[in-house]
Amino acid sequence: KNLTDQARELQEISLFGDEQIIAQQAYLASLGLTEDKIKDVIKASMDLAAGTGQTLEFGVKNLAKTFSGLTGELGESIPALKELTTEELKAGDAVKVVADAFKGQAQAAAEAGTGGLTQLKNSFGDLSEEIGRALMPMLNDFADKLKTLVQGMQDLSEAEIKTRVKVGLFAAAIGPVVVALSSIVRA
Repeated sequence: KNLTDQARELQEISLFGDEQIIAQQAYLASLGLTEDKIKDVIKASMDLAAGTGQTLEFGVKNLAKTFSGLTGELGESIPALKELTTEELKAGDAVKVVADAFKGQAQAAAEAGTGGLTQLKNSFGDLSEEIGRALMPMLNDFADKLKTLVQGMQDLSEAEIKTRVKVGLFAAAIGPVVVALSSIVRA
């Protein structure tokens, strides 16, 4: 819950959607990082990604590598990381170095150029998720009823199916006529 809350908060001040952030949090959790370390890595990775033009995934995966004592690709582009000992890397000091070097880049990117439009798109995505959650029970119920109808139709003979289709087409065709007639009668 705390990580999900962090993802929602970070979405509000960056160009990254909460789904994207949650996916990276889950990756870090699968590596066994603590909640606090996950939060720190995510923030630093967002700033790193925004400051270097890389993806959030790039930042997360490369910062995660530092916990095993390796600087990897980050060591090539951030010389200060090479100065850290293996023990300091394993303790998470690389995250602090990156966080300090790129501090505020994710928020600055959100406030510049078309950042506002990207944040609006993320908000619409959240709204779509909420609507989807509300519609899902109704859609599942409709699917169950349709499945029952289809199963019932499979048991009918070909002649019975043709008759029901003709009746259905007739009802569909006459429907607008009935509506029109009721309007005329009412007038």
